[in-house]
Amino acid sequence: MHSQLFFLFLLFITFSFHPCSSQKNNQYKSCAPLPFSCGNFNENITFPFSINRTLPGCGLPALHLSCTTDNLTLLIMNDDASYQVKKIDYEKQIMTIADMAFINIDKYCSYLSNPSLDFSLFDYTNDYHNLTYYGCSIPLNRSSSGFFELCNTSTNYEYYYYFFEVLDPTLSEWLGDNCVRYLVPIGKPYSMNDLSMDGLMKALADGFNVTWNPGKDWCDKCVGSGGRCGLDESKPNDLLCLCPDATYSDASCHASESFFFSNPLLLMLLFFVN
Repeated sequence: MHSQLFFLFLLFITFSFHPCSSQKNNQYKSCAPLPFSCGNFNENITFPFSINRTLPGCGLPALHLSCTTDNLTLLIMNDDASYQVKKIDYEKQIMTIADMAFINIDKYCSYLSNPSLDFSLFDYTNDYHNLTYYGCSIPLNRSSSGFFELCNTSTNYEYYYYFFEVLDPTLSEWLGDNCVRYLVPIGKPYSMNDLSMDGLMKALADGFNVTWNPGKDWCDKCVGSGGRCGLDESKPNDLLCLCPDATYSDASCHASESFFFSNPLLLMLLFFVN
Protein backbone atom coordinates (compact mmCIF):
# COMPACT_ATOMS: atom_id res chain seq x y z
CA MET A 1 0.00 0.00 0.00
CA HIS A 2 2.75 2.41 0.93
CA SER A 3 4.65 1.66 -2.26
CA GLN A 4 1.52 2.36 -4.35
CA LEU A 5 0.94 5.69 -2.63
CA PHE A 6 4.56 6.61 -3.13
CA PHE A 7 4.30 5.79 -6.84
CA LEU A 8 1.10 7.82 -7.27
CA PHE A 9 2.58 10.83 -5.48
CA LEU A 10 5.69 10.60 -7.60
CA LEU A 11 3.68 10.54 -10.85
CA PHE A 12 1.59 13.48 -9.70
CA ILE A 13 4.60 15.61 -8.82
CA THR A 14 6.46 14.72 -12.01
CA PHE A 15 3.63 15.72 -14.33
CA SER A 16 2.60 18.70 -12.22
CA PHE A 17 6.00 20.32 -12.46
CA HIS A 18 6.83 19.45 -16.05
CA PRO A 19 4.98 22.39 -17.72
CA CYS A 20 6.41 24.86 -15.20
CA SER A 21 9.94 23.60 -15.77
CA SER A 22 9.49 23.89 -19.53
CA GLN A 23 8.28 27.46 -19.19
CA LYS A 24 11.22 28.42 -16.99
CA ASN A 25 13.59 26.93 -19.54
CA ASN A 26 12.73 29.53 -22.18
CA GLN A 27 15.26 32.21 -21.24
CA TYR A 28 17.95 29.60 -20.62
CA LYS A 29 17.38 28.20 -24.11
CA SER A 30 17.11 31.60 -25.81
CA CYS A 31 20.48 32.68 -24.37
CA ALA A 32 22.41 29.72 -25.73
CA PRO A 33 25.79 30.66 -27.33
CA LEU A 34 25.43 31.88 -30.92
CA PRO A 35 28.00 30.96 -33.60
CA PHE A 36 29.66 34.03 -35.13
CA SER A 37 32.09 33.92 -38.04
CA CYS A 38 33.87 36.93 -39.53
CA GLY A 39 37.05 36.38 -41.55
CA ASN A 40 39.51 34.52 -39.34
CA PHE A 41 37.41 35.17 -36.24
CA ASN A 42 35.16 32.24 -35.29
CA GLU A 43 33.57 32.16 -31.87
CA ASN A 44 30.38 31.18 -30.06
CA ILE A 45 29.12 34.49 -28.69
CA THR A 46 27.49 34.59 -25.27
CA PHE A 47 27.20 36.99 -22.31
CA PRO A 48 28.36 39.71 -21.92
CA PHE A 49 28.76 40.19 -25.69
CA SER A 50 25.99 40.52 -28.24
CA ILE A 51 25.54 40.23 -32.00
CA ASN A 52 22.58 40.95 -34.28
CA ARG A 53 20.87 37.67 -33.35
CA THR A 54 21.30 38.10 -29.59
CA LEU A 55 17.95 38.36 -27.81
CA PRO A 56 17.29 40.99 -25.11
CA GLY A 57 18.56 39.91 -21.72
CA CYS A 58 21.30 37.70 -23.16
CA GLY A 59 24.04 40.27 -23.82
CA LEU A 60 24.96 43.91 -23.40
CA PRO A 61 24.24 46.34 -26.28
CA ALA A 62 27.38 48.25 -25.23
CA LEU A 63 29.42 45.14 -26.08
CA HIS A 64 27.97 44.56 -29.53
CA LEU A 65 30.18 42.84 -32.11
CA SER A 66 29.77 43.43 -35.84
CA CYS A 67 31.47 42.24 -39.01
CA THR A 68 32.76 44.76 -41.55
CA THR A 69 32.86 44.34 -45.33
CA ASP A 70 36.60 43.72 -44.88
CA ASN A 71 35.79 40.75 -42.60
CA LEU A 72 36.99 42.44 -39.44
CA THR A 73 35.18 41.89 -36.13
CA LEU A 74 34.58 45.31 -34.57
CA LEU A 75 33.60 46.55 -31.15
CA ILE A 76 32.44 50.19 -31.20
CA MET A 77 33.15 51.94 -27.93
CA ASN A 78 31.82 55.32 -26.78
CA ASP A 79 30.17 55.84 -30.18
CA ASP A 80 33.48 56.75 -31.82
CA ALA A 81 36.40 54.49 -30.91
CA SER A 82 36.56 51.26 -32.91
CA TYR A 83 38.49 48.19 -31.81
CA GLN A 84 39.16 45.11 -33.87
CA VAL A 85 38.42 42.00 -31.81
CA LYS A 86 41.18 39.47 -32.38
CA LYS A 87 40.30 36.82 -29.80
CA ILE A 88 37.89 36.09 -26.93
CA ASP A 89 38.81 33.70 -24.12
CA TYR A 90 35.69 33.12 -22.04
CA GLU A 91 37.42 30.84 -19.56
CA LYS A 92 39.98 33.50 -18.60
CA GLN A 93 37.62 36.40 -19.39
CA ILE A 94 40.26 37.99 -21.62
CA MET A 95 39.75 39.66 -24.99
CA THR A 96 42.49 40.71 -27.44
CA ILE A 97 41.69 43.97 -29.21
CA ALA A 98 43.50 46.42 -31.50
CA ASP A 99 42.69 50.12 -31.84
CA MET A 100 41.57 50.69 -35.43
CA ALA A 101 42.97 54.23 -35.31
CA PHE A 102 46.50 52.82 -35.26
CA ILE A 103 46.08 50.19 -37.95
CA ASN A 104 47.60 51.29 -41.26
CA ILE A 105 48.14 54.82 -39.96
CA ASP A 106 51.36 55.00 -41.99
CA LYS A 107 49.28 54.52 -45.14
CA TYR A 108 46.23 56.67 -44.40
CA CYS A 109 47.75 59.15 -41.98
CA SER A 110 44.39 60.17 -40.54
CA TYR A 111 44.35 62.39 -37.50
CA LEU A 112 44.52 60.42 -34.28
CA SER A 113 42.57 61.15 -31.14
CA ASN A 114 43.02 59.95 -27.60
CA PRO A 115 42.59 56.17 -27.22
CA SER A 116 39.30 55.78 -25.36
CA LEU A 117 39.02 52.40 -23.69
CA ASP A 118 35.87 52.34 -21.54
CA PHE A 119 37.14 51.42 -18.08
CA SER A 120 33.64 50.80 -16.79
CA LEU A 121 33.61 47.80 -19.14
CA PHE A 122 37.28 46.81 -19.41
CA ASP A 123 40.59 46.76 -17.58
CA TYR A 124 44.09 46.22 -18.91
CA THR A 125 45.84 42.98 -18.09
CA ASN A 126 49.42 42.95 -16.80
CA ASP A 127 50.95 41.80 -20.09
CA TYR A 128 51.26 45.10 -21.94
CA HIS A 129 53.64 48.02 -22.47
CA ASN A 130 52.61 51.67 -22.65
CA LEU A 131 54.09 53.67 -25.53
CA THR A 132 54.13 57.46 -25.58
CA TYR A 133 52.43 58.86 -28.66
CA TYR A 134 52.72 62.46 -29.85
CA GLY A 135 50.52 64.11 -32.43
CA CYS A 136 52.32 67.28 -33.50
CA SER A 137 51.81 70.23 -35.81
CA ILE A 138 55.59 70.60 -36.34
CA PRO A 139 58.38 68.08 -37.03
CA LEU A 140 60.52 67.11 -34.05
CA ASN A 141 63.72 66.45 -36.01
CA ARG A 142 64.98 63.96 -33.48
CA SER A 143 66.95 60.77 -33.94
CA SER A 144 66.65 57.91 -31.49
CA SER A 145 66.40 54.13 -31.56
CA GLY A 146 63.24 54.42 -29.46
CA PHE A 147 61.66 57.06 -31.70
CA PHE A 148 59.52 56.55 -34.81
CA GLU A 149 57.86 59.05 -37.12
CA LEU A 150 54.81 57.26 -38.40
CA CYS A 151 53.69 59.69 -41.08
CA ASN A 152 52.86 63.26 -41.97
CA THR A 153 50.18 64.85 -44.12
CA SER A 154 49.82 68.24 -45.75
CA THR A 155 46.09 68.68 -46.18
CA ASN A 156 45.19 71.79 -44.19
CA TYR A 157 47.88 71.41 -41.57
CA GLU A 158 51.08 69.43 -41.17
CA TYR A 159 50.48 66.60 -38.75
CA TYR A 160 53.30 64.39 -37.53
CA TYR A 161 52.87 61.23 -35.51
CA TYR A 162 55.60 59.93 -33.23
CA PHE A 163 56.05 57.07 -30.82
CA PHE A 164 58.50 56.81 -27.93
CA GLU A 165 59.12 53.86 -25.67
CA VAL A 166 58.74 56.05 -22.60
CA LEU A 167 57.82 59.65 -21.94
CA ASP A 168 60.77 61.91 -22.77
CA PRO A 169 60.79 64.63 -20.06
CA THR A 170 63.15 66.81 -22.12
CA LEU A 171 60.43 67.22 -24.74
CA SER A 172 57.65 68.52 -22.51
CA GLU A 173 58.73 72.17 -22.26
CA TRP A 174 59.89 72.39 -25.88
CA LEU A 175 56.69 70.90 -27.32
CA GLY A 176 54.34 73.37 -25.66
CA ASP A 177 51.12 73.61 -27.65
CA ASN A 178 52.65 72.03 -30.74
CA CYS A 179 51.90 68.44 -29.72
CA VAL A 180 49.38 66.39 -27.81
CA ARG A 181 50.54 63.33 -25.86
CA TYR A 182 48.78 60.03 -25.22
CA LEU A 183 49.69 56.63 -23.86
CA VAL A 184 49.05 53.71 -26.21
CA PRO A 185 49.24 50.06 -25.06
CA ILE A 186 50.91 47.26 -27.00
CA GLY A 187 51.00 43.63 -25.93
CA LYS A 188 54.03 41.78 -24.68
CA PRO A 189 56.50 40.41 -25.75
CA TYR A 190 56.85 43.51 -27.93
CA SER A 191 59.24 46.18 -26.71
CA MET A 192 60.31 49.37 -28.44
CA ASN A 193 63.91 48.36 -27.86
CA ASP A 194 63.38 45.47 -30.26
CA LEU A 195 61.06 47.11 -32.78
CA SER A 196 61.68 48.41 -36.25
CA MET A 197 59.12 50.60 -38.00
CA ASP A 198 57.46 47.50 -39.45
CA GLY A 199 57.63 45.84 -36.04
CA LEU A 200 55.90 48.81 -34.43
CA MET A 201 53.07 48.65 -36.97
CA LYS A 202 52.67 44.91 -36.36
CA ALA A 203 52.60 45.43 -32.59
CA LEU A 204 49.86 48.03 -32.95
CA ALA A 205 47.88 45.78 -35.30
CA ASP A 206 48.26 42.71 -33.06
CA GLY A 207 46.65 44.62 -30.23
CA PHE A 208 46.64 44.00 -26.48
CA ASN A 209 44.69 42.07 -23.88
CA VAL A 210 41.87 43.37 -21.69
CA THR A 211 39.58 41.75 -19.16
CA TRP A 212 35.88 42.62 -19.13
CA ASN A 213 34.10 43.77 -15.99
CA PRO A 214 30.40 42.87 -16.55
CA GLY A 215 29.73 39.63 -14.67
CA LYS A 216 33.33 39.36 -13.48
CA ASP A 217 33.68 36.44 -11.00
CA TRP A 218 29.87 36.34 -10.73
CA CYS A 219 29.43 34.78 -14.17
CA ASP A 220 32.07 32.11 -13.54
CA LYS A 221 30.07 30.84 -10.58
CA CYS A 222 26.85 30.76 -12.58
CA VAL A 223 28.40 28.87 -15.51
CA GLY A 224 30.21 26.54 -13.10
CA SER A 225 26.88 25.56 -11.53
CA GLY A 226 25.43 24.69 -14.95
CA GLY A 227 23.80 28.00 -15.82
CA ARG A 228 24.15 30.78 -18.37
CA CYS A 229 24.63 34.43 -17.56
CA GLY A 230 22.03 37.00 -18.49
CA LEU A 231 20.41 40.17 -17.23
CA ASP A 232 17.02 41.57 -16.32
CA GLU A 233 15.56 43.35 -19.37
CA SER A 234 13.77 45.89 -17.17
CA LYS A 235 16.85 46.40 -14.96
CA PRO A 236 19.95 45.98 -17.17
CA ASN A 237 22.29 46.36 -14.18
CA ASP A 238 20.77 43.31 -12.47
CA LEU A 239 22.50 40.09 -13.50
CA LEU A 240 20.65 36.80 -13.64
CA CYS A 241 21.81 33.20 -13.57
CA LEU A 242 19.75 31.38 -16.19
CA CYS A 243 19.42 27.71 -15.29
CA PRO A 244 17.65 24.77 -16.93
CA ASP A 245 14.97 24.71 -14.24
CA ALA A 246 14.60 28.40 -13.35
CA THR A 247 16.20 31.85 -13.27
CA TYR A 248 18.01 32.98 -10.12
CA SER A 249 19.22 36.39 -8.97
CA ASP A 250 22.25 34.92 -7.24
CA ALA A 251 25.20 33.45 -9.09
CA SER A 252 24.22 29.82 -8.80
CA CYS A 253 21.85 27.16 -10.09
CA HIS A 254 20.25 25.33 -7.17
CA ALA A 255 17.71 23.06 -8.80
CA SER A 256 17.75 20.49 -6.00
CA GLU A 257 16.88 23.14 -3.42
CA SER A 258 14.11 24.47 -5.65
CA PHE A 259 12.72 20.99 -6.29
CA PHE A 260 12.56 19.78 -2.71
CA PHE A 261 11.87 22.87 -0.64
CA SER A 262 9.57 24.91 -2.87
CA ASN A 263 7.06 22.03 -3.33
CA PRO A 264 4.84 21.29 -0.30
CA LEU A 265 3.47 18.09 -1.81
CA LEU A 266 6.93 16.59 -2.06
CA LEU A 267 7.67 17.56 1.53
CA MET A 268 4.46 15.86 2.62
CA LEU A 269 5.44 12.73 0.70
CA LEU A 270 8.82 12.61 2.38
CA PHE A 271 7.13 13.02 5.76
CA PHE A 272 4.72 10.10 5.22
CA VAL A 273 7.41 7.84 3.81
CA ASN A 274 9.51 8.42 6.91
